[in-house]
Amino acid sequence: MVGQSAGRLICFGDLCIDIVAHTPAFRPLEPDTTIEQLSIRVAGSAANCAVAAAAAGAKVEMLGLVGTDSFGAVILEKLSATYVGTTFVRRSQAQTGVVVSQVKPNGERSFLSYRGANAQSYGALPEKLVTAADYLYLSGYSMQDEASAQTALALKALGQTCLLDPSYLFARDFQIRHKHHLTGVHILTPNLEEAQTDDRANNG
Repeated sequence: MVGQSAGRLICFGDLCIDIVAHTPAFRPLEPDTTIEQLSIRVAGSAANCAVAAAAAGAKVEMLGLVGTDSFGAVILEKLSATYVGTTFVRRSQAQTGVVVSQVKPNGERSFLSYRGANAQSYGALPEKLVTAADYLYLSGYSMQDEASAQTALALKALGQTCLLDPSYLFARDFQIRHKHHLTGVHILTPNLEEAQTDDRANNG
């Protein structure tokens, strides 16, 4: 739908560097564990969506925060190289977000997430940021901190067609923190684990 419209997809959410380590065995790690597979890449659900949408032919603008460090520069370079607009990405004095992912041999993942600049206040939205033809993508991670949530809610309040991609933490805390955040959301895209998380919490 987006690729066939003259409007843009505007993505807001975490911008981070993902350090992925594939561990050798399904067991507690030793104090010094050697691994044979490691990858470092630009990530964050909003960034992933932006890159994929641009590759599909959509006009995409990214809204978010990165630090003034080298990781921030890498993220901006990656987005620009994949035809994602970075005009609305701001630089923060906080460090760029980083996620350290452990992938076990059976595919199970665990994450250590440092939101860094993503948890900071974006500030006032740029004037004339969104037009009537545009679409919004919001990441559930942006709801974790008050400062970033304010930006997400301000974008949602603009009334455009809005997709929310919840995170595990958003789904886990849905009943006590985020239920009202679905107002104004037109499309919700949880994965299976996120869709089942709230049921598990309610059923003990």
